[in-house]
Amino acid sequence: MTDMRPAPSLRTQLVIWFGTLALVVAGALSLALGSMLYEQTERSQGEALRAVSRGDAQALADDLAHNRRSVEALASSTALWSNGLDSPAVHATLARVKAMNPDDSWIGVADASGVVRAATGGLLVGQDVHERPWFAPGLQGTHVGDVHAAKLLAAYLPPTANGEPRRFVDFAAPIVIGGQRVGVLAIHGSWDWADRVVEKLAPERAGELGIETFVFDRTGAMIYAKGGRLSQWAAMGQRMPPLPPGPASARSTRWRDGEDCLTAWFRVPPITPGIDLGWIIVTRQPVRVAFAAAHRAERTALAVGTTAAALATLLAWAFARRLSRPLMSIARAAHAIAGGRSSEIPTQQGSREIAELSQALAGMTSRLVAANRDLEQRVRERTEALEAANAELAALAWVDALTGLPNRRAFDEHARQLAATARRASRPLSVLIVDADHFKRVNDVHGHAAGDATLVALAGAIRARLRESDFVARLGGEEFAVLLPDTDGAGALVAADNIVAAVREIAIPAVGRVTVSCGAAEVRMPAGDCAEALARADEALYIAKREGRDTSRQWQSPLTGAADAFPPVASASLPV
Repeated sequence: MTDMRPAPSLRTQLVIWFGTLALVVAGALSLALGSMLYEQTERSQGEALRAVSRGDAQALADDLAHNRRSVEALASSTALWSNGLDSPAVHATLARVKAMNPDDSWIGVADASGVVRAATGGLLVGQDVHERPWFAPGLQGTHVGDVHAAKLLAAYLPPTANGEPRRFVDFAAPIVIGGQRVGVLAIHGSWDWADRVVEKLAPERAGELGIETFVFDRTGAMIYAKGGRLSQWAAMGQRMPPLPPGPASARSTRWRDGEDCLTAWFRVPPITPGIDLGWIIVTRQPVRVAFAAAHRAERTALAVGTTAAALATLLAWAFARRLSRPLMSIARAAHAIAGGRSSEIPTQQGSREIAELSQALAGMTSRLVAANRDLEQRVRERTEALEAANAELAALAWVDALTGLPNRRAFDEHARQLAATARRASRPLSVLIVDADHFKRVNDVHGHAAGDATLVALAGAIRARLRESDFVARLGGEEFAVLLPDTDGAGALVAADNIVAAVREIAIPAVGRVTVSCGAAEVRMPAGDCAEALARADEALYIAKREGRDTSRQWQSPLTGAADAFPPVASASLPV
């Protein structure tokens, strides 16, 4: 027995629909607002983080450049070294320079053989340092080295405050007296300097906001982390995170500590045109902090939208009740008429539309018929347009979109037809394969737009040297194929030579002159296998490639004993 449950009343349906619509609109608006806030926050916070990275990078670069200039100026002071590399004046000057620059952990002078002659605090005096990474380049010119752990000085200097191994940045310059390089002046700058630079330029409430700055070297290894946590990051295997795609953008990235962070970066400028340490300053902020305001705004918008949806539902209930009351009266009157208890539907005063409802029912049928005829006409028009579009697509399936020549599919079909005609009439048929020389170089040097222009020019040059009865198609890439009806192998070679010469004479804008190589083969009769002839023409093409390009060759069967009888060539072994 069929379950005939009564449909919900109009009032109930209106309330459901209005309530659902209000909730959907509220949700969509809150999502749109949230998305807009996220994008704005990501952009503004990303720019702020990048500004921090930029400031740190510039400060580090400025300090590196200052130290470079200092070591150059000190090393070039001829009067200082006039009494030797270990004179009292040298010792006093080194001590004074170190006192003025607390970040300089050690300043020393080594002679040309690598023996330390003078140093601050007397550290390493008399020791051989010629194998240290700063000595050899410092003897040749100004040198700024990357961050490295202390080696010889580790035993002489006190431990760092954070317990990490001491690390230095080396600055070295040659000492030249009378045109002779007599020694090297070296400064070991403490890497604690980077911590002070980052701390000084950190934004207000950086710790509260979770903003952290890191330094990575050119290999992607982390060389600085705040608070002496470098060893912890190294243990986690943290490397350079994926950088944002644009110079003024930031990206949300998962770090090895499990934190999703908004990440920005800035590259430390070169110290000089010839000295670039390749450091990258990376600043991050946890996503949960960066987008906290956006989250709150989204939740607020959702709450307001939900409240508005509830109010809209109540209004819809009142409106639906007022709208459905006269309709229910009309329905009861209709049931009464059907049951023979009444003979008319009373006029309702709920609205003008309700009063006109009965009159509109009569005209509705005629309008529906007219609408149906209009719909059928539109269906016919759309069907005709679709058939025309399908016919156009079918035509395009046979044409190469770039050159306008027939494509491989059209070539194969035309080859079958010409082969069948040649067999029936006992007429010769030949094929050519034309391939652009060094076409990859055109794309690599001039770009793919120039490569496309080159292919269009080649297609025009080939077509211009053919007869009306000949058929040329683009097989793919830079390769073209030609069908030559009523043409034997010798005639095919002549046509190939004409094509090679024609291409040699054209000049392509932004590219210049290009050349092609060509292979020719006659279709064997009575078999008339164009695919076999195409393969033999391909072998002749690669012979032309191997013999220097910008030429053509005809394939000859080894059984004929002809001079041009070439063995098959593996095309993969020859560049195009």
